Amino acid sequence: MARPKKEVIPTKKCVHCSMELTYKNFYQLHNNSNIYAGNDNYIPVCKDCMKILYEQFKVSCMNQFSVLGMKPKENEHKLEKLAIRRLCMTFDIYYSDRLFDAALKQIEKFSALDMVSAYMKIANLKQSRGKSYDDTIIEENMSQELLKPAITDKIMERFNNADNELYQDIYTLCMKLMKSLKGRVNVHDCKINN
Repeated sequence: MARPKKEVIPTKKCVHCSMELTYKNFYQLHNNSNIYAGNDNYIPVCKDCMKILYEQFKVSCMNQFSVLGMKPKENEHKLEKLAIRRLCMTFDIYYSDRLFDAALKQIEKFSALDMVSAYMKIANLKQSRGKSYDDTIIEENMSQELLKPAITDKIMERFNNADNELYQDIYTLCMKLMKSLKGRVNVHDCKINN
């Protein structure tokens, strides 16, 4: 009588820790990135190593905060946000503040959930499906372009065709400010008061 063949469970090798692990130990992306197409859209770093990298990015951000005189404890969400964003940039994952906030809510709801798992779960939902880090950059650049006219219109409205030279100086100053903030400002974060 022949022995029944053992079922071979397919594995992948993590490029960070070099361990051979089953597919369930890797995040699969549902985005338009071609980077992982030959890997069945699985990120080649295991879930545990992704969490380690996240913590390393967080420490790096914490060190930058310390240099700037910012207190890490008071800026915990900012640290987490920067670390997740850095992780997304590294692995071509779509990032948005809206998704980060949704991940925070998931963590509050389910205390056993960590930030990386929560964010990856939300990033693969229907509304973000198909988006990669390229979309993050495009959306931020578009928000900058949308913000410029809003600021200029407000300035023109305030001065009501008063002193043109003064208006031009303020406009130039605003444009310099916009360039220095490029990529760090979201249209939804800016409110122009009357």
